[in-house]
Amino acid sequence: METRYAFNHDSVPSYDVVVVGGGTAGWISALAAARLGMKTIIVERKGYLGGVLASGLHILGFHDGTGRQVVKGLADELVTELVRTGQSDGYHLSDLWHSSFVSVNSFMVKPILFEMLYQAGVTIRLFSQVVDVVMAGNAVTGIVAEGRSGKELITGCTFIDASGDAVLAHLAGAAMLSEPGARQPPSLAVRLENVDVGRLRAYLIEHPEEYLTYRLKPGCSVTPEFLMDTPFFFLSEDKLRGVAYKGDYFPFIDRFMFSVMPSTRAASINMLRAHHIDCTRSDSLSEATINCYRNCVSLLDAFKAHIPGFENAYLCDCEPEILVRETRRIEGEYTLTADDTFAGRHFADQIALSGYFVDIHSSSDDKGQWIRTEKAFGIPYRCLLPRTVEQLLVAGRCISGSSEASASFRVMATCMAIGQAAGTAAALSCQNKVTPRNLEIGQLRKQLLEHNTILD
Repeated sequence: METRYAFNHDSVPSYDVVVVGGGTAGWISALAAARLGMKTIIVERKGYLGGVLASGLHILGFHDGTGRQVVKGLADELVTELVRTGQSDGYHLSDLWHSSFVSVNSFMVKPILFEMLYQAGVTIRLFSQVVDVVMAGNAVTGIVAEGRSGKELITGCTFIDASGDAVLAHLAGAAMLSEPGARQPPSLAVRLENVDVGRLRAYLIEHPEEYLTYRLKPGCSVTPEFLMDTPFFFLSEDKLRGVAYKGDYFPFIDRFMFSVMPSTRAASINMLRAHHIDCTRSDSLSEATINCYRNCVSLLDAFKAHIPGFENAYLCDCEPEILVRETRRIEGEYTLTADDTFAGRHFADQIALSGYFVDIHSSSDDKGQWIRTEKAFGIPYRCLLPRTVEQLLVAGRCISGSSEASASFRVMATCMAIGQAAGTAAALSCQNKVTPRNLEIGQLRKQLLEHNTILD
C-alpha cells in the first residue's frame, strides 16, 4: 500500500466499511453496514449528519405518482422515530404530483441520527474532509482525511462514496459522466417564523385562482378541503411578476414556492437559487452562496408585503450551506436514462425504487422542466458500481444516471433507499470476501427484503 503521506501504520485505524459523506445517503449506509455486524466509520466534513435531510425541507419521494409507497426500510424507521418523538407528523398524502410529504424538525434530525448510529456502534468522524485515496492497483484500500488535527489515514475492506459530489470516486480515477451544458442550480433554504398559516389558507380559499394547478394530479382541483390540508404552496406566476415589477424582489424561480410546518407558525422557503454555477468549484460555489444570502432580506420583504399570513414573519434560520442538486455522477456498469424513468422500467438487479417525478431546474433562468410520472422505476445495483474502480460503491445523487434520470432519483427518500442498499452490499462483500462487483445479487436483494425494503 503506497501513499504520498507519512503515517505511523501501527496506529492506522482499519474498518470493514468506510463511508465518505454523512448526508442523506451516507448516514443510512453506515447504519445498514453496522447493523450487519461490520466495524464501520463515517467521515463527514460538516459538524453534523443528515445533509439536506437536516435542512428543514420536506422529505419527498416515499410514494410514487399513484400514491403507492415505494420506499420503506431504514428510511421508514427514521420517520417512525421522528413521529414517536414529536418531530414529524409522518406521511402526509397529497393530491399534488409529489403524492406525499414528510415534514421534520430540522434541528432534531441531527441528534436522532447521532443516536441511531451510536446505538449501532458506528464511529463518527466529523470535521474531516477526504483529500486523497490509497489504491492497490485499481482497488481502493484507504482514504486520507484532513481534519482539525491534521491528516489521518483510514483503511478498510469496502468503501462507500456518499459525498454527493463523487469526491472519493473522482480521487480514485473513476470515469464520470460528461454531459453538455451547465448543471441544475443550487438553492439556499430559509425558514420564516411567526407565519399566520390560518390567514394564508383562508385567503386562498377566497382566491383559489392564485394557487397554481399544474402540479395537481389529473382529476384533482383546488378545493377548500385541499387548501386547508396541503403543506405545500405554489402561487401564481402573475403574483410573482407583480412583485418583480414593483422592484420588491428579483425572482430566481418562476413562482412563489414554500411549505409550512405542522403545528407551528413556520414556513420553509426554497426560492433562492443561483444560475450558471459549477458546484464542484469553490469559486463558483462561493459566488452562488454569497448571491443567495444577499437576496434573503428582499425575499423576506416580498413575502411580508405580498403574501397574506406573512405580514409579521421574520427570518429565523438558513441552512448553513447552499443545497446542491447536481454535480458529478459516476459512469457505472449501467447508466439510468430518461427512457427508464418515463417507462417505469424495472431490472433484475434493482435494489431500490424511485417514484418521484422528473424535476429539472433550469441552469440559466427562472424556468424549469417538470414531467409527471406515475409508476416508480428501479435503481439497478450496477448503477452503484464505478466501471473502472474496485472495492468502491457509490450512494445518493452521484450514482450512474443521466441528468434527466437524476432529476428524479436525487430526492431524499430515494437517496436513503440507495444508501441502505450500498451499506448492505458493502457489508455482504466483506463477509463473503468478494468485491462489490462480484456480490451475488440474489443474496443482496434477499437481505434487503428481510429488512423491510421495497424492491418491486
